[in-house]
Amino acid sequence: MKRRQSVFTKASRLKLAVSLFLALALVNCSTIEHAQKTELERQWVRSTLGAENYGFRHSERTAPLIENQTIYQGNGLDGVVAFSQENGRVKWRFDVKNGVESGFGIDDKALYFGASDGNFYSINKFSGKIIWSFPTRTENLGTPLIHQGVVYFISGNNVLYALDSKTGKQLWIYNRGDASSLSIRGATKPAAYKNHIYAGFSDGYLVALSINDGSLSWERKLSNNIKFVDVDASPVVEEDLIWSASYDGSLYCLSRIDGQVQWRYDEGSSVAVTIDKDNLYFASLNNNITLLNKKNGNLIWKYNFDEEKGIPTQVVLHKNLALFGQSGGALIALNQKDGKKLAYYIPGQGISATPAVDQARSNVYIFTNQANLHKLSIK
Repeated sequence: MKRRQSVFTKASRLKLAVSLFLALALVNCSTIEHAQKTELERQWVRSTLGAENYGFRHSERTAPLIENQTIYQGNGLDGVVAFSQENGRVKWRFDVKNGVESGFGIDDKALYFGASDGNFYSINKFSGKIIWSFPTRTENLGTPLIHQGVVYFISGNNVLYALDSKTGKQLWIYNRGDASSLSIRGATKPAAYKNHIYAGFSDGYLVALSINDGSLSWERKLSNNIKFVDVDASPVVEEDLIWSASYDGSLYCLSRIDGQVQWRYDEGSSVAVTIDKDNLYFASLNNNITLLNKKNGNLIWKYNFDEEKGIPTQVVLHKNLALFGQSGGALIALNQKDGKKLAYYIPGQGISATPAVDQARSNVYIFTNQANLHKLSIK
């Protein structure tokens, strides 16, 4: 009896060990699968409109701006709203006739933006009260740059302004003139590096201007096509290189010193590239999101989506994700390593504005063509 009991005990232990091994294997597999899964979960949705709109809806292109506990959003119909990040409560509203489509600049006290009523504004970012306004007498579509106490922006008639950020006093202007060919409605955000301002214009040129007086240092044409030569993709500057694209032409890598072409990638775009270490993410009008080597333009991976989903926004990064919106579709989250789709969120009416990510809290904000602001958690 003792011998049989001992054998039985050994067999039981072996069976138990195998069972535990299989159970642990299943748990580990489940953990791995869960770790690879990405979810975009809606937290709240808020309309930015002061009154219900029953008329025509157009593309909303103003990217959300996050600072501390506030998110700022402008719409193309009636103005700007400041929301609480936590619960979407309205902190203040600033009414503007015909709305705001330019994007924002911000400093320690003020929020800056161009509006479609022919004015450029500086308002108190805490209260929404106006500080100063500057008349451009045309719609303003370019996101402003705030740099060393000066605000730089491009108006709808191809004029780059440099204003004192505290007073709104004009320091200098650079007038490129209206393009003779067909033009896409939009404008770049200028970039600053050392003693120059870099900006693209609707005549197809990228220019380098003296930061002191706006005098031209060099110019480079980025498209030789007959129509839609606009350079609306904001230039990105890093050390001695600049990356920018024309609408129906190509993406260019240029020398910052003299504008000489280093390489080109033959797809056009209206949004800026996103730099990540040795590579860059490029959202093209060919319905492609590509990861390229920033020094030589070599392709690392490409994600293509259906043309019916519209035009992609600029790519924003969060941890292992590359996120972008589609003007006729969804918010898409791709794996940064291989470009595989990990998650998506369909808000309705598409996304034309670049998403904004709160990196610390793993939240993403998207602004839809219905003028609704969505807060999503990334899990």
